[in-house]
Amino acid sequence: MPPLPQNKNNAPNTTGPSKQFPGQNKDEDSFGLRPLRTYQSDVESVLKENQGSLTSIATAESNRKTKLPDHQENEIITAPISEERPKSRKWIIIISISLVVLSALLWVWFLFQKGEKDVLITQNESSFTPLVSADIQKAIDITGKSGESVRNFLETEKENLSLTPATFFGMYFTKQTPEKTSEKQLVSSGEFLTMIGSGAPSSFLRTLDNSFMFGFYSLKQNEPFLILKPKSYENSFAGMLDWEKSIQKNIGGIFIDERVDNSSTTNSFINRRQFEDAIIKNRDARVLKNQNGVIIFLYSFPDKNTLVITTTPDVYEEINDRLLTDRLAR
Repeated sequence: MPPLPQNKNNAPNTTGPSKQFPGQNKDEDSFGLRPLRTYQSDVESVLKENQGSLTSIATAESNRKTKLPDHQENEIITAPISEERPKSRKWIIIISISLVVLSALLWVWFLFQKGEKDVLITQNESSFTPLVSADIQKAIDITGKSGESVRNFLETEKENLSLTPATFFGMYFTKQTPEKTSEKQLVSSGEFLTMIGSGAPSSFLRTLDNSFMFGFYSLKQNEPFLILKPKSYENSFAGMLDWEKSIQKNIGGIFIDERVDNSSTTNSFINRRQFEDAIIKNRDARVLKNQNGVIIFLYSFPDKNTLVITTTPDVYEEINDRLLTDRLAR
């Protein structure tokens, strides 16, 4: 068959744009097919329409990939804050408060134990130093003695000890060491007060240093005195106020001279008399008075580290003067 003649109008135009027929899309070629879309062609189209740049497109694409859906964002923001975090804070606060309370209790226990041990510490006789300079100093060995025998001894000394007027007589008390060596141990203030049945509160005994001094000052008669060394003025004073309830009953026989008639009126007065405030030697004191208004028992703090228990203002003044003299001599 002879070849058909070629129509020049149907030949592809390679030199210029193809002619578009009516109704034909500009993206279609002469055969009605759309050209193949590529990523490059899309980018070029966006650049032409939005006047964008490659940098802005890359940034937008990166943000699109990393951005989380809205419902996930809400979960991240709201869930931990509303539920988990408050619970964590609550437990942290509870644990912190518990630790503080426990530390405070341990500290109180430590102080209590320290106070208890201070009462039991012993010293050897060679380490004795009188709290006040005395005209006569005597050691009293109470090894194996009962509390009642020590009380009777002190009451007897008050009545029978022969001293010249204005003599300051001091005693310190010793006991045999557990090892039974030749050197004796000093009896502490707590041991002494417990032994004589003073009835002093244990809280008061824990405020005292081990050292103390008992003795007599000779005036018209032998007037007893007891010098103690508080470690805490406030606690010792509170302990003395508590001790006031029973002190005249428990150690009145050693200190208070009850040489009065035994009428029912007098006995009734003794049972109901109360401590009063007074000023002695420009110092606050607590005193007991007899029916005539005369001071028969008192205690006072010449300084915050010294407590004096005695029977008359004259003895208190003598002790106070000796304390001042001793300080100036040091």
